[in-house]
Amino acid sequence: MMLKKWLSLLGLFIVIGIVGGGAFSQSQTATENDQEKLPKNYGKVVVHYVYGKKGHPANDLWSSQTLTGRIGTHYQTKAEDLLNHEGYMVLAGHSKNTAGTFKHHVTHVTYTYWDYSEIQHEFKHGADLMLDVTADHRIGLFDRNLQDCVEVVMERPNFAKPYYDVTFSTRNDTNHGSGLKSYRYRFGTTTRFKDPRNGNIYTTTLTPKGGITFKAVATKHSTMNELVIVNDRGKLVTAKIK
Repeated sequence: MMLKKWLSLLGLFIVIGIVGGGAFSQSQTATENDQEKLPKNYGKVVVHYVYGKKGHPANDLWSSQTLTGRIGTHYQTKAEDLLNHEGYMVLAGHSKNTAGTFKHHVTHVTYTYWDYSEIQHEFKHGADLMLDVTADHRIGLFDRNLQDCVEVVMERPNFAKPYYDVTFSTRNDTNHGSGLKSYRYRFGTTTRFKDPRNGNIYTTTLTPKGGITFKAVATKHSTMNELVIVNDRGKLVTAKIK
């Protein structure tokens, strides 16, 4: 997840400014746009989408866009959806001028987001758990690597809907999340799946708010028996790895 953020920041340089009382990082493109000459009687609005960890300044620029229009006419901006589709960033607030009229000078509008937390848990026998948790304590990603080289990924693609997309990948699958077995598990249900490829039995119980109880038991080739429980706020409650 951090890779896509760094890719989005390539080619940027930091310009410290004050927008709505806070500092922001501004792209070179936006700066050049500020200096461009507009047709007579036209104004410009530059919209900045910035993010940072909750409780800290939002100094990182996700993207920006420029609007132009005849002076005195109305402009309207909107927030980007940085929460769904693996973004996991929560809208924290915005400047007061998200709508208004074009003026002779450049108007800057800022939307601020809280970044998610990536939490790593290491267990014995090479097993682990990686969680992506939103700033308002919701699970976006539950990624288990079991001791027998199976990876189980549960992702929440839309926070308005109560389900995870679940993928089981064996060591023979070449790419992350490319496993032959993919399902959709709804909150408030228990699902038992026996993988015909290796005989492993996986039992997943989801609470109504998205807490996860995941149990994996091997029936062939090993004595693997793993139980991991994460509550709906993304906190590890139990980890029993045998």
